[in-house]
Amino acid sequence: MVLISRSKLVGALLPRLLRGAPASLGVAMASLSVACLALLGFSSLPLIVVGRQIPYTGGHFCSKWPRLLITLHSWFSVRSSHRRRQSVDLQKRLPTGSPGLLCLRGCSWTRWTTRDLFNHVDGTRNLYEGWGTNEALIIQILAHRNAAQRKLIRETYAATYGEDLLKDLDSELSSDFQCVVLHWTLDPAERDAYLANEATKRLTGSNWVNMEVACTRSSFDLFKARQAYHARYKKSLEEDVAYHTTGDFRKLLVPLVSAFRYEGDEVNMMLAKSEAKILHEKISKKAYSDEELIRILTTRSKAQLNAALNQYNNQFGNAINKDLKADPKDEYLTLLRATIKCLTCPEKYFEKTLRLAINKLGTDEGALTRVVVTRAEVDMQRIKEEYHKRNSVPLERAIAGETSGDYEKMLLALIGHA
Repeated sequence: MVLISRSKLVGALLPRLLRGAPASLGVAMASLSVACLALLGFSSLPLIVVGRQIPYTGGHFCSKWPRLLITLHSWFSVRSSHRRRQSVDLQKRLPTGSPGLLCLRGCSWTRWTTRDLFNHVDGTRNLYEGWGTNEALIIQILAHRNAAQRKLIRETYAATYGEDLLKDLDSELSSDFQCVVLHWTLDPAERDAYLANEATKRLTGSNWVNMEVACTRSSFDLFKARQAYHARYKKSLEEDVAYHTTGDFRKLLVPLVSAFRYEGDEVNMMLAKSEAKILHEKISKKAYSDEELIRILTTRSKAQLNAALNQYNNQFGNAINKDLKADPKDEYLTLLRATIKCLTCPEKYFEKTLRLAINKLGTDEGALTRVVVTRAEVDMQRIKEEYHKRNSVPLERAIAGETSGDYEKMLLALIGHA
C-alpha cells in the first residue's frame, strides 16, 4: 500500500470536507475521520476506501495513481467478524515493518492486517500464503500490467510485507512458468542486464543474446541496461563481453554493447553513398571484420544505416546480407547478418527466432520466453503479423501447439498484451 503522510491527508481531505465536496454524509464523516486521525499521529497508514473514490491532488501520490487513492468496489464482502478483531492480536500478525491498515465501510473504520485485506479482494483466497497454488491469479495480475505498473506492484509488495516479490515468486513457482513470470516481472533494464550476464556465462548462444540486446533496444534503453548491469554486478557489461569473447566476435560485440546511437530520422545521403561503397569494398575483399565496416555498423544511427544499405542495394544490385553469405557455415558471418537484420528490420529477426524455437525438435523454451517477454511491450504486433505472413499460422496457435499449462497461458496472455 502507498503510505500517505499526515500533512498530505489533512491537506487533501480536510479542505474538500470544508467545501462540501464529498457527495454523501458517509464520505464526509470518513474525510473528517481521516483528517483527525492524521492530526492525532497516524502518520503513515495505508488508506483503503471501500465503495468510494476520494480525489486526491497531492503531488507524490498523484504521480502514481492520478486522482484516486484506492477503490474497492462496494460489492466486496467485508465480514463483521473481521471488524471485531482485537488490535493486540492484529499487531502480532502484521509482518515486520508493515503498518496497520484502515478500512472504511460506510462510516466505520476498522484496523485490518494487510493479509486480511488481500484475502478478500476479488474473492481470492489468502494471496500471501497461496502464491504456489494460484497461478491463474498471478497471470491475471502480472500479465496485463505494463512495466511502470509492475514496478509499482513490486514496490507496494515490499512496503506491505517487507519482502521481495521476485524472491517469493522464485520460491513458489517452477520450471518454464517460473522463468517467464520472473523475466516479465523484472524492470526492462534489469531484465536486459540479467539476460546479458547469463549470456556471458554460457558456452554457446551468448553472442546472439548480447547482439540482440545491443541492436534492438533504443539508445536510452541500452544505456539504462548498462547502468543496471553496473548496479547489479559491480562491473561493466563491456568488460564482461570483452572477457568472454575473442577475435572477430569481440571486435563486433564490444562496440555494439557500448553504442549510443543517434535516434533521429535525419539522413545524410552523400555520406550514405560513400559508406555504401566502403561496405562493398570491404565485403568484396572478404574483410568482414575490418574496422571501417564495424565502425559503420556500430555507430551510425539506424536511419543513416538504412540509407547506406539501400544505396548498397541500388549501386551494386544485391542486398548486403546476400553478399555476406559467402560461407553459410561461418558463425561470425551468421552473427554479422543477424546484426544487420536486427538493426534494420527487427520484426523479421524475431520472427525467425520464434520460428526456429517453436519448430525445433524439442521446443527452445529459453529463446521463446526471451523473445515474448522482451518484445511484448515493444513490437509484438508486428512480429505476430510477420510470423503469420511467413508461416501461414497465427503465432498464438503455434505457441499453443508446442507449450502447455500455465506456461502456455502466460505466453498467450503476453502476446495478446501488445
